[in-house]
Amino acid sequence: MTTDAAREAAVGTTSKPCWPNCGPTRFRILHGPPANAWSRPLADGTVIASRDVRCCDDGFKNPVGPTDVNDTSIVLRVWHGPTRILFTGDLNRPIGAYLAASGADLKADILKAPHHGTEGTVPDEFFDRVGASAVLVPSPKGLWQSPRSLRIRNYFLDRKVPVYVSGIHGEVIVTLDGTGYMIETGG
Repeated sequence: MTTDAAREAAVGTTSKPCWPNCGPTRFRILHGPPANAWSRPLADGTVIASRDVRCCDDGFKNPVGPTDVNDTSIVLRVWHGPTRILFTGDLNRPIGAYLAASGADLKADILKAPHHGTEGTVPDEFFDRVGASAVLVPSPKGLWQSPRSLRIRNYFLDRKVPVYVSGIHGEVIVTLDGTGYMIETGG
């Protein structure tokens, strides 16, 4: 693989969608990570980087009492240049509320919506603290358009934040170039 091709290789690609009829989300980093970031080369030479990782719940010993398996999600924020992306797994309301009230720096330009953007997910205060400029939702169209996603849909609609839903947009590609980001869809 050429150097340019390695730089443009997908950094994190879902191997297959978790729901039928949903496209994968891919991330491309076009330049190397900052020197002070944790980094790890992949087999093809692509480098992934992170400056902070948070995992605050094992389902039993946590600040909010017993929770379900979704709250064992790792919350990971990846930085490249000025762009921050917050990956939230299936984070639910209890730990989401705790993080929103904790004073932790949750700011991110791009948010991977927790819990497929459905109810039971984090409270609006979590979204407020993140302040995302774009949201990626791994969800089939029917689930995203159902009453289970109404609060989350309305939250971002009211704030005019673009939302990219895998079941509507198909493949979503986020390209980071060290100065910003670009989001492209295949649908």
